[in-house]
Amino acid sequence: MKKWKSLFYFLKTAYATSWKALVYSLALTALKAALPIVTAILSSKLLGQLTMGVPSDEIVRVIFLILAVQLTAGMIQPFLANRFLTLTEKMKDDFRLRIGIRMMRMEYGKVESSKVQDIKQQALLPIVEWNAFEFILNEFVPAVLGGIMTIVATFFLVLDFGILLLFPVLLLVAVQFGLTGMKNKKFQTVMSNVGMVERRLDYYNMVTDDFSMGKDIRIFRADRMLMKKIKDLNDREVGEFSELFYKASFLDFWETWVTQIQVYMIYFAQAIALFRRMIDIEAFFRITGLFINFAGAVFQTLNAFSNLRVQMRFLEGFMNFEQLPMQDIQMEDVCQTAKEIEFRNVSFHYEGADTNVLEDVNFSVPQGTSVALVGVNGSGKTTVAKLVTGLLSPTDGQILVDGMSLSGNARRNASAVYQDFQLFAFTIRENIETGFSGRGDAEKTLRTVGLDGLLDNAGCNLETYLYQAWNEGGITLSGGQGQKLAMARALYKDAGLVVLDEPTSAYDAKAEEEIFRNFRKLTEGKTALLISHRLASCRFCDKIIVLDGGRIVEEGSHEQLMRHEHGKYREMFLAQAEYYQK
Repeated sequence: MKKWKSLFYFLKTAYATSWKALVYSLALTALKAALPIVTAILSSKLLGQLTMGVPSDEIVRVIFLILAVQLTAGMIQPFLANRFLTLTEKMKDDFRLRIGIRMMRMEYGKVESSKVQDIKQQALLPIVEWNAFEFILNEFVPAVLGGIMTIVATFFLVLDFGILLLFPVLLLVAVQFGLTGMKNKKFQTVMSNVGMVERRLDYYNMVTDDFSMGKDIRIFRADRMLMKKIKDLNDREVGEFSELFYKASFLDFWETWVTQIQVYMIYFAQAIALFRRMIDIEAFFRITGLFINFAGAVFQTLNAFSNLRVQMRFLEGFMNFEQLPMQDIQMEDVCQTAKEIEFRNVSFHYEGADTNVLEDVNFSVPQGTSVALVGVNGSGKTTVAKLVTGLLSPTDGQILVDGMSLSGNARRNASAVYQDFQLFAFTIRENIETGFSGRGDAEKTLRTVGLDGLLDNAGCNLETYLYQAWNEGGITLSGGQGQKLAMARALYKDAGLVVLDEPTSAYDAKAEEEIFRNFRKLTEGKTALLISHRLASCRFCDKIIVLDGGRIVEEGSHEQLMRHEHGKYREMFLAQAEYYQK
């Protein structure tokens, strides 16, 4: 039942995406189904006229009619086929886009889940790689409709020439269908295994093409490891297909023999009738053609449903992916008003993890103030940053914004610079404005974060591309410049909450000092959350919260925390101070 449900869901989605493709498919199907029947009828009529000595003008008319039918079909069929192919290629792109949109709107915590990635791969492969849409509309529908039309058209005709012959014909069709079913079952198993291999290959191939990984690949000779992994997966994939093709060729051999036995049996039975003068030569060709067409149509229809069953099994992956929940993101304007943030008994663990990253966390950030989160690596600081911006949802507890529960649209209230920020191979302007074009002055924002030198360089402006993926004139930024550009993007959005996760990790000492000297100016009128390993920066914040093992162990101002003789913050601060003094 679920397989049929997945098929109907897929067809409904395909119709909504491009109903024209369905129309061209049906027209092509009708033409393919009608042409053999019309040709067979006219050909048998021509043979009868040739053997019965009818006038030559009637023979010529039938010949011209056959030529006209085939010529017309030959002109129309390529047009329909090419138009259908164009529409299906566009539909594939639309399905890729549809899946991409769902991935971008899915809850962030689920995106990197291996389970979700597997479901995504299972959703894409049948459509993009295994041509499920082409099969259903270009093979299944024509096979079924054409088969049914042929069965109906020939059944009552063959009854007049020997109903007893139908039984062995149908028996051989059943044997032929059984062999095909065995082949399809093996194909389904292999394709399921190959789908898992393909996802790994996609990742490895992406790594080899990713220029950001190029330095590490070369320095550490990771190419050897990558090539070995790719070769092992390719060998595994080839092994799966080799076994499939071996078994398929074995079954095809016996299927061919069954088909030939069926044809020989039909010709033999009608040849006996011809020699006994029970039928004439015209009837011989007509009857044998009808029986062969009937047997072929029955097998074609049954085989189409068997192949469809395989495709429906794969289409379940698409339906399963579509059922993954998405966040309800409303297109609302950015909220510039600073908000009060409160964590109330918040705990969190990542999907599939056994332990909590955060455990019963309670703190508040008053409206318009700044709070620093500090702690050793793995203490939960970045997780807090993702929770407060709505990228993740608490496993337990509540996050309140001005006393109201944090909603799925929390991202409109927040702007952030994460330590693993990403820049796009787009123009500098597009990297700053992103989805908020026209909201402010991009050039002024760049100068605010200290990127005056970048703009003052000859030939560099807001329309200059980053990197050279699309434009040979693209520029590559240093780590510090890239981080400043990410800061400019966060400031340009002008949201009421600003989250800075290690915002100066790539800065030199002078640039870092400049940023923190202007920290209050940059976050003026905002609620700010700063995460930093460099504890000197925390002195600019109104309050400091110390995390350890996913729990809050201390909080207060820099001066208050430094008074705790055995406090965690004091210990970390003095250790850093001693390091810088050496």
